[in-house]
Amino acid sequence: MMARCILVLAWLAPALLAQETGRSFPPVTRQEVWQAVAGELRDRGLREEQLPRAEDLDLPVAVPASQGRTLRVAAVCWDADRGRVEFRLECREAVQCIPFLAYVPSIDVRTAERAHAGSCRSGPGSAPAQPKKVAVRAGERAMVVLVANRLRLTTSVICLERGTEGEIIRVKNQDGHIFRARVRAPAVLEALPQ
Repeated sequence: MMARCILVLAWLAPALLAQETGRSFPPVTRQEVWQAVAGELRDRGLREEQLPRAEDLDLPVAVPASQGRTLRVAAVCWDADRGRVEFRLECREAVQCIPFLAYVPSIDVRTAERAHAGSCRSGPGSAPAQPKKVAVRAGERAMVVLVANRLRLTTSVICLERGTEGEIIRVKNQDGHIFRARVRAPAVLEALPQ
């Protein structure tokens, strides 16, 4: 029972802190996203003149995140239908922000190929993508891990959706509380900030 109370407090702490202090969690900035995207593209061999400008980034949503966050690019793919490169970003520590997408619509095809961006979707004439192995199924029990402020908590949950490694699914704890968690391994999930 004590572990459940601590777990609920850990999830609610950011919201309660924001109410008590009058502070909000600032959204991720375009400059932060650009730094992560530019670093990833440099690592993939692009030169400075080939990099997109910060103002070229399309950020469809404002993503609230905790202070001191560090972004990283988790995946890059070329969306041929829309003529843009899609970047999936996340905070280095999952509790700092939720994963989100950013797009660079003006990057040319040769630059996308140079960035080794795979196709976002398989289309006619392309080989079908190999499906990922399902790590959890709806109705199965799993363990959710929450790491916050040097505290590591685990609790048993029931998965409400199936998921592969890296996917975010809904789960229900023993008290009936439904929340989201990222699949890390078979029967192991990581709690996401609420």
